[in-house]
Amino acid sequence: MRAHDVPFMLEDGQPIARLAFERMAEPPGVLYGSSELGSHFQRQGVKLSRQFKAPEASIRFQMTSGR
Repeated sequence: MRAHDVPFMLEDGQPIARLAFERMAEPPGVLYGSSELGSHFQRQGVKLSRQFKAPEASIRFQMTSGR
């Protein structure tokens, strides 16, 4: 059975994912996203995925720390 063939609805408070964080054996030599690696993922901002159309009026999102 494939998941897209089964109708379902997410309910309020329903868990949809679980993350597990593990301690590293040692600090990394180079951080992910570092310009040393030639990464292009820095300062991209928020963008809709290609499956969504941009809204008529321009909406600007600002990332917050959640505090």
